[in-house]
Amino acid sequence: MQELLSAAKWTHQLFVGGLFILALLNIYFIKKEQMFHELAKQIEFLAPQYYLLLAAILFTGLLVWTVEEFVIKIDVLTMLGVWMIIFITSIIKYQKYKRVRIKDMEGQNSFKNFAKKKYILDIVLIFSAAILSYVL
Repeated sequence: MQELLSAAKWTHQLFVGGLFILALLNIYFIKKEQMFHELAKQIEFLAPQYYLLLAAILFTGLLVWTVEEFVIKIDVLTMLGVWMIIFITSIIKYQKYKRVRIKDMEGQNSFKNFAKKKYILDIVLIFSAAILSYVL
C-alpha cells in the first residue's frame, strides 16, 4: 500500500508540475502573439492538454486521499478549493474565448487581459497549494 501511495503522490506532483508549465506557456503565448488568429490556434492546441492535466490532477489527488483513508486536512481542502477555482475560471475563459469575434479588437483585448490574469492566478494558486502541502 505504501508503494501505491508514493507512486500516486509522485504522479500527482508530476501532473501539477505539468499544469504549472502549461500555465506559463499560455502566458507566454498571450504576451507574444499580436494577431488574435495565431493566439486562437495556440489556445485551441493547449486547452485540451490543460483540461486533461486538470482531470489527471483530480484523479491522482483523489487516489492519494483514498489511500490516506479520506482524512480531512487543511492541505487537502486547500488543494480541492484550488482545483475548483482553476476549473471554474477555465470554463469562464473558454466562454469568453468563444464570444470573441475576429474583427472585435476590444473583445480580443478584454479576453487577453482576462486570460493573462487567469493564468497568473493559476500559477499563484498552484504554487501556494504546493508550499502549503509541504509545510503541513
